[in-house]
This record gives sequence, structure tokens and C-alpha cells, in this order.
Amino acid sequence: MEEERKNNTSWLENDKFDCVILGTGLVESLVAGALARAGKQVLHFDKKVIYGGFDSSFNLGQLTTMLQESNTNALLDKKDLVPPYFENVVINKFVQSPQDENKNIKENETKTTTSTTTTTTTTNKEEEKKEEEGKKEVETTTPTEENNNNNDNNDNNNNNNNNNNNNNNNNNNNGNNKNENEILNNNEPEVLQVIDVPLVQDKSFEELGRLFSIDISPTLLYGRGALVKLLISSSASRYLEFKSLDQNYLFTNGKVHEIPSTKGSIFKDSTFSLKEKRLIMKFMESIRELKKEGSDLDEAKKEEHFKQSIAELEKQYKRFIDYIKSFKFTELVESFILYGLSLIHEDLESIPLETGIESVFLYTSSLLVYGASPFLVPYYGVGDIPQAFCRLCAVFGGSYVLSRTVDSIQFNKESGKVESIICSEGQTIQTTHLITSPKYLPTISSNINLIQPQKTIIKTYSRFIGIIESKIIGTQNDSFITIPPKSINGKNKNVINILQLSSICVPYNKNKALVHFTTLSESTAENDLKECVEQILNNKKDGTSPTLLWGAYFNYSVDFVESIYQENDNNIIVCSDSPNGQTIDYEYQISQAKKIFESICPNQIFLEKVPDADDIIHFEETETTTTTTETTIENTETKKEKETEKETEKEKEKEIEKEIGKENKE
Repeated sequence: MEEERKNNTSWLENDKFDCVILGTGLVESLVAGALARAGKQVLHFDKKVIYGGFDSSFNLGQLTTMLQESNTNALLDKKDLVPPYFENVVINKFVQSPQDENKNIKENETKTTTSTTTTTTTTNKEEEKKEEEGKKEVETTTPTEENNNNNDNNDNNNNNNNNNNNNNNNNNNNGNNKNENEILNNNEPEVLQVIDVPLVQDKSFEELGRLFSIDISPTLLYGRGALVKLLISSSASRYLEFKSLDQNYLFTNGKVHEIPSTKGSIFKDSTFSLKEKRLIMKFMESIRELKKEGSDLDEAKKEEHFKQSIAELEKQYKRFIDYIKSFKFTELVESFILYGLSLIHEDLESIPLETGIESVFLYTSSLLVYGASPFLVPYYGVGDIPQAFCRLCAVFGGSYVLSRTVDSIQFNKESGKVESIICSEGQTIQTTHLITSPKYLPTISSNINLIQPQKTIIKTYSRFIGIIESKIIGTQNDSFITIPPKSINGKNKNVINILQLSSICVPYNKNKALVHFTTLSESTAENDLKECVEQILNNKKDGTSPTLLWGAYFNYSVDFVESIYQENDNNIIVCSDSPNGQTIDYEYQISQAKKIFESICPNQIFLEKVPDADDIIHFEETETTTTTTETTIENTETKKEKETEKETEKEKEKEIEKEIGKENKE
């Protein structure tokens, strides 16, 4: 079968594309949508059968299968180590398997019976057996009811015998006995028969699993973040639905505390003292002043003022954490600002001043935009985001092929640049650019070395995904919890983020919640997160903690690429396959996608807005309008010519009359 595919040289009708993209991660999907919108012919491959790479979403069955099959060594042997794949997988299941559930259902079916009224015409032996079963199973009758039932059963036996005799007589006298049978049937007492009817069972956990939408790399979107603005400006938002997060929390002193979202909620909050509240408000006002928020200045002047202010501050503070410490906050307030407002959860000690201030301002400016919380959550999972840009690419002529990949690359002997690729179907496709992520490079054969880009940073994350009954104590349905370092018995070295979803991405009205734990890896996911999971979910001191139904620990590694080009400049562009970053604003991924787009389409707009249907003027309409305008111009010109001709004729007539008058006088 594989050989037949390899020999299929006419698999695609078109064998010439401006750009071939391998992998459907977020950056690749952004570039694909932008290139197609700019008029380029795009062919987009993915070796997997789903969109998104590490940004994809799965139901419970799909995720379980993928986790079970993620043997890194086996994938390396198959050259199939392309995203998404996982390491150090541990799956914990705390509910019964379908086989056990079926056994229990069968036992319940044999034990539970209901009484239904039916008319029977069975033999006396069958009636006696059913009477005995009824006596055994119907145990709630009184002694008088039992006597009445016995009398009724005796009468029924007699009536059945009479019915048999009447049926024999009916063969001889059909017409006369017909009315007698109707009378007998009407007077005939009904027989109680006990039959087995299974009770209506709720769907099993495995059946409910199809209704979950579980992200590999869950994240949030700021209401005024770069990605939300891009979705709106490019019209890709029409393919998505979002929900505002209910509340975000900070975990301190063994409890979750709400992060206040407005000035009023800060002063109503009981976590901070009055002095601490004033310090928080003073800090937030200083950030607003740096950005000139609320002033009458235009955006260019606001940005200029911000750059000048940052330049002055950087003379004193190089790092964001130094600027925070200059306010002399208490430990609680400092933790609230660093981990609750800035949401910078990686390399906090080395974050530049400008990046930190921008992050805090993004949080405060996103408040009350789409809800009380500054965050939005995709209604059906993060996997819809790259898929939205893939749809945009397809609308503008892009071609998509899943479960296929690039086998080899052919280079021009003179220029050394990409000339064509050979896909897994064996067809040669001409192209001038190939865009992919670092994890795909080892799977492609070539006559030159495809080296990894310089300054490629590999980060490994530890993840726990759990399905719980009810939700985490003290939280709202859809919430985000930040756990600062050293908060779990002083052992967690890095920040741990928890995203809880119980109104979206889960079965409707089934009292289930989906919880995502994420942190930078120090060891295996189980070692990094198990103690945190137990403290948050399995603390049963008060008896109100949620019940864990299913859980899985795993690690995955992603690549951050700073230089997108190969050293030999061969038109192979390598992008990051990372869905994560220091912050959650997607600025890193979008800026890299813009950089790739500008290298192929210089001086063109990145993801130009798609016009509305009412604003589109089709070619036929323009042609008719031009013809009508031409005819109207011609008509007006002919009218003017006729008018001028009439005027000249009148003038000639006047001159003739004058000449005739002169002749008469003479």
C-alpha cells in the first residue's frame, strides 16, 4: 500500500506552490493565513490527523490513546517524533471500567423489576409459574391483598378455560359467538405479570468522555491582548466563540484568595490591610501614568511618552523586580503584584523593566472589557485558535493535507535554495519556501545538512490533567489560580498555574470540572505536581474536597527559536513550536509570525482585514455599472449635439429671414 502511494505521482492536481508549510501549530497557522490573504499559493501539511500540534484539543478517549502510545524511543525509531508527543506518562483512573460498569448494570437489571398490566392467553402451567414469580418478587402486599389476588387468580384460571372453550366454538359459530366473546373479554379480569425492565442508567464515564474538550497547552487570552486584536482585525474571530473567565485567584497561606479586579473590589477585599490597599492603588496609578491612560493624547504620543519614561526609569532599575521592590511592599502585596497582576511566571528575576510594566498594564487595561475578569477562554478549547487561521487560509485558496508530510527536499545546485519537495505520496511539488518547526527537521531527508537554528531554547513543562466531581473549594466555575514558588509546603521551585473549567469544555450539567496544572519541569511531571494536586484536590479534612475521577501526569518539550533562518540561507524558515511563553499575551508568537511573513511578502499588510459581504463588489456588477455609465454618457452627449444642431438651425433661419427682409425693402 505504501509503495502504491509512493508511485502516485499525480496525487495533487497543482504541483506548484509559493510556500509549503509543515506543521499546523499556532505560528505556522498564523503565517499560512497571512500568506494566503496576501495572494500566495500555500500548501499546508501535518503528519498528524489533527490541527494544532501542541496547541490542539482532544476528547478524553483521544487523549488517553495518545498518552498511552507516547513511547519516545519507539517514536524516534519511526521518525515520528512530531508534536504533539509526551514523556513520563502516568495515568490514574479512579472510576470503574466499562466492563465493571456493565456487570453492575446487569446485576441491577436482574434485581430491579416493575409490575406492568397485560392481558394474557397463556396456558395454565405458564400462569402458575408467573404466579409463583409474582409471589416471590412482589413482597409489599398486605394479607387481605394476597387473598384477593388468590381469588382473582382462580377466577382468571376459570376464565381462561372458558375462553379456550369459546375459541373452539367460534370455529363453528363465528357470527353468533362473536358478540359473546366481546362480552367475555370485557368482563375478563386483567392479569398482573411481573417482567424485567432495566432501569434508565446515566451515561458511563467513557461515554461522557466524548463531550470533554481537553487542551494540551491551556492558556488565557487578555481582553486587550495582541491575539484578540489580531482575531478581530483579521476577521478570524468569526470562526471562534469565547467566554469571559469568572475569577482569577492567588494561592497563599494554604488558601485561594480572589484577585480584586477594580478599585472598589480592592477596598472591599479582606485579604489586605488598609495601608496595603493604598500601596496597591498607588502602584496601579503609577502604571497608568506611564502609559498616559485616559488622557487626550493620541496613540503615537502616548507610546512616545512611555518610551521616554522607561528610558528614565531604566537609569535606576534595570529589572522589573527591582522596580517592584522600590515601593517597599509587604511580602503579600509583592506576591500579589508579581504573580497575580503581571502573570510573569518564568524567569521572573531576569524580566526587563519594560516587559514587566507592559504586562501589568495589559492586565489592568483588560479589566471590564468583556467581563469583570481580564481574560477570555475559547469555548471549545485552545485548539480552535490555530484552526481558525487555517480556515482563513483555506478561504483564500490554501490547500490542506493532514496525515501527510514532506519526505525529502531538493535544492537548486547553483543557488543552494529550495527548489522542490517530495511529499509522502511520492509527488514532487515545486516551491520557493519551506516553513516548519525544529521537531520536523530530523524527519526530512536532504542532500545537505538541515541544522537546527541558532539560539534554539528547549523548555520542558510538567502537566497534570484531572477530571473532578464538583469544583475546587472556594472557586467559581471557570477560574484561574496562580500558586507562587515555595507555596506548596515550601517545595515547588517554580510557579504552578491551575485552570479550572466547569461550564465549558465539559459535559453540560453533569457536575464535572476539568483542571489543568502546569509548571516548568524540574523532574518528572508526577514528582513536580503530585503534592500540589493532593493538597488542592485530595485534602479531605473537612469532607468537602472534590473527588478525582481521572488524572494523568506527563511532560512535553517545546522549542523557542530566535533566528528563523538556516545558516546557509536556503529558504528554509524554522519557527517556534512553542505555545507557551514568559507571559500569556501571545506577543512572542505573533511577532515571529509577522517576521516570517515580512521576509516573504515585504511591504504588505500582515493578515489584512477581510471585507464584509456587503462591501464586496463582484466583477459582473462592476462590468454592468461601467456599461450603464458609458451608455448614460453617450445619451447625454447625443442630447447636447441635438440641442446644438437645433440652435444652429434657428440661427440660420433668422439670418435667412433678415436677408429676405432686406430684399423686400430694396
